[in-house]
Amino acid sequence: MAQEAEVLFVPYSYLVDPDTRRTLPREISFEQSVIIFDEAHNLEDSCSESASVDLSARFLASCVGEVDSCVERAMTREESFGHEGGEGRTADEFK
Repeated sequence: MAQEAEVLFVPYSYLVDPDTRRTLPREISFEQSVIIFDEAHNLEDSCSESASVDLSARFLASCVGEVDSCVERAMTREESFGHEGGEGRTADEFK
């Protein structure tokens, strides 16, 4: 039905948010279409919201811990192979 419609009304979040847009039937093509946004003054916030993510402090701290661990392993590997420049450096120098 939507594929044959000349006018289709959907919330703009269906077009802006890629995850929501994927829920629309594949047959609906927006090529060669005119798209009119009602209440477009909210569009910028909607675009920004759909392109952003929330990261908790715990998650970020975990990421920093993993990076520190990787740097320590890289330094240990470098030292065990006797490469120059790796000796005497600390993980803090890589930050």
